Amino acid sequence: MRLSLAGAQGKLPVVIRDGYIGLTLGNTPSTHIIKPEPEHYPGLVAIEGLCMRLARDLGLNVPGVSSRQIGPTTCLIVARYDRVIADDGTATRIHQEDLCQALGIHPARKYQQDGGPLVRDCIEMLRDWSTDPLNDVTAFVDALIFNASIGNADAHGKNYSMLYDQAERRLAPLYDLVCTRAWPELSKTPAMKIGGARSVDAITPEHWEAMANESELAWPRLEERIAELTDQLAEAIDTPDLRREADEDAALARAVEVIEQRSRKVGGRGR
Repeated sequence: MRLSLAGAQGKLPVVIRDGYIGLTLGNTPSTHIIKPEPEHYPGLVAIEGLCMRLARDLGLNVPGVSSRQIGPTTCLIVARYDRVIADDGTATRIHQEDLCQALGIHPARKYQQDGGPLVRDCIEMLRDWSTDPLNDVTAFVDALIFNASIGNADAHGKNYSMLYDQAERRLAPLYDLVCTRAWPELSKTPAMKIGGARSVDAITPEHWEAMANESELAWPRLEERIAELTDQLAEAIDTPDLRREADEDAALARAVEVIEQRSRKVGGRGR
């Protein structure tokens, strides 16, 4: 079972202005995405919000998120990164395409096990197509490290995108960052395998080194970056405020425990 299977989580594009939520009319661009918490995955909003917050704490590029109670349903509200908001509040679209589209892969094959993109395919595409390949390859590799460290096995080819703004072609901010290992029934198979690892729980430094060799990355620098990010993540997850939140939310507590364990293992401290 995968979290992103059709129907697992609905999404509604809306306009939010001055705190009010409205549906778009005609060709009006939306400004936010509302993601209601699905009945079968209680705590998903809190966990996704946590993962997005941790990514921002680590300096990764993510859109703004917040939670909101709408009727009886808890919802995650995500600001659209593919919009430019003018001073009068009007929004203009920025064209984007996910990496499956950019690589010419059918969206039904977004997982590597189904013929979806490999890590090296994405890195090669960024090197060839991005107008700032050095920074975009670095940002993509940081995302791989972060997703492995939070236990996200669902970071598939449609969960990374390119933004096209005039002459610029850049990796979009990260989205759909979720600790899927907080639900033991969900698949452990990485959507994009790191060095051939068959489970997100089984990724070792040897797998990272294999990925570096396959993708023509400098292994010493990658090893150093893994240590940097996992150390920062371990520090970010261990704060009094977050501990208090976890004490009041069983799902969040489960995710915090997974992320603590994952950050130690990915960083090589839990071997």
